[in-house]
Amino acid sequence: MSVVAFRRDGEDTWNIADQDVTLYANDEILVAGSPREVEDFSTLDEEDDEEG
Repeated sequence: MSVVAFRRDGEDTWNIADQDVTLYANDEILVAGSPREVEDFSTLDEEDDEEG
């Protein structure tokens, strides 16, 4: 799974992600990968909520 593009908080346009980009908590991200990898990634925060 990889981050393909990101959009900063308050911006209307997407930026292409490269290996040097730094993502921040309020960034919106577009990911690509196998369905299983993307599903696992999308539930990471939910698992933290259940444990805490």
